[in-house]
Amino acid sequence: MLGFLSARTAGLDDPMRLRRAESTRRLLSLELNHGRDVDRIHGNGVNCLDIEAVEGRYMLSGGADGVIVIYDLENYSGKQQYTCKAVGTVGRSSRFAHKFSVETVQWYPFDTGMFISSSFDKTMKVWDTETLKPADRFIFDGNVYCHHMSPVARKHSLVAVGTKNPKLQLCDLKSGSRIHVLQGHRAEILSVRWSPRYEHILATASADSTVRLWDVRRASGSLFTLDQHNGDKSKAAAEAVNTAHNGRVNGLCFSGDGLYLVTTGTDDRMHLWNSSTGGKHVNYGKVSNESRKGLKFAVSGGCSPDCVFVPCGSSVAAYGLHSGELVATLRGHYNNVDCCDFHPDYQELYTGGKDCNILAWIPALRGPDVEDDKHLRNVRLVLKPHPAPLAGSGGGGGGGGVWGRVRGRGSVGECEREGECGGEWVGECEREGECGGEWEGESEREGECGGEWEGECEREGECGGEWEGELLSRVLSCVLQDANAAAAAAAGPAAANSAFEDAWSSEED
Repeated sequence: MLGFLSARTAGLDDPMRLRRAESTRRLLSLELNHGRDVDRIHGNGVNCLDIEAVEGRYMLSGGADGVIVIYDLENYSGKQQYTCKAVGTVGRSSRFAHKFSVETVQWYPFDTGMFISSSFDKTMKVWDTETLKPADRFIFDGNVYCHHMSPVARKHSLVAVGTKNPKLQLCDLKSGSRIHVLQGHRAEILSVRWSPRYEHILATASADSTVRLWDVRRASGSLFTLDQHNGDKSKAAAEAVNTAHNGRVNGLCFSGDGLYLVTTGTDDRMHLWNSSTGGKHVNYGKVSNESRKGLKFAVSGGCSPDCVFVPCGSSVAAYGLHSGELVATLRGHYNNVDCCDFHPDYQELYTGGKDCNILAWIPALRGPDVEDDKHLRNVRLVLKPHPAPLAGSGGGGGGGGVWGRVRGRGSVGECEREGECGGEWVGECEREGECGGEWEGESEREGECGGEWEGECEREGECGGEWEGELLSRVLSCVLQDANAAAAAAAGPAAANSAFEDAWSSEED
């Protein structure tokens, strides 16, 4: 992290690189937040979730009980333990509520003043957030499995609606009517998604095992159909021509840049496709899929690599988007998970399941960084005894003296305390005494007081030790001990006094 900050400050890196690196770290460290609860309002399973993109503050949920809830995700208490409160509810007692299970909820992409819901009661309703009353309502011939509005459209206000009817319905919010029908599927449409890159491109998934991409400006039919065999002409491929899965396709999601499309099916498979060419890029292997309706999964954005979060039974599996590898498994629900939604601003994940709970998964807190900066390490004092009589503090030939070297890890460019081998320490060759040498982490020229430095205690002699402040009493004791020992072995008390005075003069310098 410090390296990214330094490079950004110096202008060496793209500013987005730091954001991408930290977002990725947060994404890969998701864990269940035991300190954040979400009000339990639904009396039955939670089918769908949606976090608005304008402020990133409010979340919608729709349940199998027909209830719609608006949650405020902000923490106003300032405490680690808090509850995301429900600030609006369309409950069973409301005369405007859906009669049956709510399958999809979505915020209006450009304003939190409106949202859309669809239900098995064959209706899609456009709601006023302030009054929690429907501003418009669309009625269809069969159950509504899904709907979606383009997150980037500026030239149209179309909502694509998938129903039990194989024909895809396009509803215009401006006129309040169904204006177009797209034909091509042979069974009910279970999932639909607009491209986040091109406002006229649409993908649909059906129970007929096919996935089609459409340009709504063309009336002639779909652009192409995804083929799981990539055009293979073998017999097995011919039996499943132009099918994306071997079962019902019940989940769709584009990558954040719109270049790739992820599909899931009841054949327990998940695939990654190129949304421009239709080529299959990644097969994620077996991904358990027990849902017979639409499966709401999520793809992260702004990370490197991005991940796919897909419900698998009572857990949520996280796969690398382009690698196909299982990155993590998030466990916390007591029953099957039906939906999940990723918050790209905070790298948080919210999941809902048949246990009626909505759980929040947040990045683990960053631990303290290990400082590699050598200027912040402890100062070390290394004392090396010498068996021979002590010599003066010049470079000559006695063997180096009591002081091997006094190395400080203080501020850059300061001179060390001068012993017989004293000198400057920042990356330069020190003044060559009997123990002189280069310092930068390499082995010094081994003399009688040689040794490696790298912040560890050097080879301990009789006077070896660590420097923790001004331990003068210890220094004097060691110096006196060696001076006396040397004098006793050589010329008696006079030599001992001379050696002590030389060593003390060196210490004062």
